Amino acid sequence: MDKLDQILLHLANSGIKESQLLSLSKKKLLNTGDMMLLFHNSRRSIERWRKKGILPHVIISRNIYFIWEDVLPMLKSKSDK
Repeated sequence: MDKLDQILLHLANSGIKESQLLSLSKKKLLNTGDMMLLFHNSRRSIERWRKKGILPHVIISRNIYFIWEDVLPMLKSKSDK
């Protein structure tokens, strides 16, 4: 089992529905709602992390997105704890 599978299994065990996990893992860009779901945090926490530079992001048409490949290392470190 590779690291991504382990992360997805950990997230599945934390209460996220399988259909939500599958849709998130296929996305290249995640919005704030997706990040709230993945990290089990509030919108304000995600905004604070973004403003502090903890979460790299891109802005497309005034919408904020997070790149899956940038988020993956954070999920890995969270699942290692």
